[in-house]
Order: sequence, then structure tokens, then C-alpha cells
Amino acid sequence: MEKKHLWPFILFALLLINAVLFGALLGKGLALTVNTKNTENFTDFETSLPTKLLDVNGELITEYASDEKREIIALGDLPQHMIDALISREDRVFYSHHGYTLKSIMRAVVGKLTGKTLGGGSTLTQQ
Repeated sequence: MEKKHLWPFILFALLLINAVLFGALLGKGLALTVNTKNTENFTDFETSLPTKLLDVNGELITEYASDEKREIIALGDLPQHMIDALISREDRVFYSHHGYTLKSIMRAVVGKLTGKTLGGGSTLTQQ
């Protein structure tokens, strides 16, 4: 390439890089401000817990549950091997990323575009 033909290419590349960086910073700024949730109310939610039928002494007779039988427990009540099993199954690289993996997101995008199931794109943190 001649030098005078090289300048438009360099200018275009610099503008493109700046546009991508600006978009990334704008997206990060919006994500930090718009999508944040009030962390004070994390415990104020309703879930489908089973209905418990008790006798006059307060003893459990039976429980009625929908399709899902849930019980709210503290994280500290889970055995460590259960936590390790969940992390190894859902997000093998949980301890080595910052909440998302570009490789997984791109795999999910390619899967959507091709109509093939290549795997999910979300990490355990995103879920």
C-alpha cells in the first residue's frame, strides 16, 4: 500500500476502535446504574413454599406442594460437597472469571444463529 492510501484505513480503524471502546464503557456504566437492584430487600421475596397442615398441638400432619417443593435454608447449612458439586456442574470456571465468560456467551450466540444447541452462555453468577 502507498502511504497516502494507508491514512484512510488507519483513520477508519482508530474510529472503529474508539466507537467500540465508547460502546463498552457506556454499556458498563448503564449496567452499573440502571440494572442494579436494592440489596437490602434480597430476603423480601415470595417463593412457592409448601403449605403445611398442622394438628392442634402444632405437629405436622402433611404438606401440600405445587410442582416444586422448596425450602429456604441458609448457605451455611449446605454441606461443602453440595456447593462444590453445584459449582462443578453449573460453572466449572467459577473461581477464575469475574461473573461472565465471553467464550460461553459467543458459543450461545453461535448456537442461536445456527439453530444448534451448543450450550448455555450464562455463568452461575449470571443465573
